[in-house]
Amino acid sequence: MTIRENELNLSLKEFQYYQECPQKFRLYRILNPIPTKKAFLKDRRNIEEYRHRGYLDTEIDGIELHLFFATFHQHYDISIYNNIVPSKLVENPIKLLFWKYQLKRYRKLEEKSYWSPIWKELQLMNKYQRGIIDCVEMLEGEQKLRLIDYKKKKYEKDQDALNFYALLLNHHIIEMGWDDLEIDEIGCYYYLEGELCLEKFTKNSEKNITDKIKQVLNQIKNENFCLNKEHCNSCQFNIICNVDQNRYNRR
Repeated sequence: MTIRENELNLSLKEFQYYQECPQKFRLYRILNPIPTKKAFLKDRRNIEEYRHRGYLDTEIDGIELHLFFATFHQHYDISIYNNIVPSKLVENPIKLLFWKYQLKRYRKLEEKSYWSPIWKELQLMNKYQRGIIDCVEMLEGEQKLRLIDYKKKKYEKDQDALNFYALLLNHHIIEMGWDDLEIDEIGCYYYLEGELCLEKFTKNSEKNITDKIKQVLNQIKNENFCLNKEHCNSCQFNIICNVDQNRYNRR
């Protein structure tokens, strides 16, 4: 697998795959070649396209919920203003929790214009990273941003994911010349619980994630795709990997 300069670019999934098993990253990248920036930024699939591509029902449910979160402010602003729960949300616990969470946010704000995010489903791609950021809010009365990732439940890799997206957004801010903006808070909204967990995005956080990405990219550039057998039993590429390893060993 020869690595070209334009292929030294990571999505969050690829970044995490490589740390889990470099061979897993290699197989994923073979099956999913890196898109051009133009193609990546224009790629907007609807739910039916995901179904046709063979996504699992649980994955479709997550995609549908992310669409609900992304369009919530334009569809439910009147219900929040009037404090009336829409009847179609009452029987859906996850959507109802999100409605209550947004109502709580709205009530806390003195200036209600800060309630709606400034970016939703923000697709970004630079030389070394690409990804879709779920939500970016402006903090009330400040030129500071809050980055939010929507997740089903807590995972041990949440911290790295948030820092990955914060670095991606920070590069975008610098590229656009928005010197008055800075990322202040990052966090996950866990939609099964209706809970938002926040923390500060610090210079130390930025340095740590930058170093991790550089380390992974250097190893990819050097074509280090060793096999880590620790997660083989739960790996979705297990069968393909066995075929690939057998072919390699017969050389």
